[in-house]
Amino acid sequence: MGSHCSNLDDILAEDMHHWYNKFMKESPSGLITIFELRNMLGLTGMTEEASSYAIQDISRSYEVPPQDIVSLIYERIDVNGEGELTLEEFISGAREHPDIMDMLTKMMDLTD
Repeated sequence: MGSHCSNLDDILAEDMHHWYNKFMKESPSGLITIFELRNMLGLTGMTEEASSYAIQDISRSYEVPPQDIVSLIYERIDVNGEGELTLEEFISGAREHPDIMDMLTKMMDLTD
């Protein structure tokens, strides 16, 4: 289990610059809403069926609709229930949930 935490630290250390750039590109205000999270995950502009397949493939959850999975991710990270996240809250929340961290790492295109 300790190696899993170290792995998350390594991922964050390597990708922090990319996460920051992606975050600021999608949310110049420095705050992210659930809509902007969908943008970051590349789910806007996709048909409902395509986004469903993408989320279900990554999350390995075939019974939960994709919009519910994104909402669940957001709710688990937005612990204050403010409806907006700073980059620090986003990363902190993701780090506290290894399942979410794994899913976000797979879903976010960090090449932009």
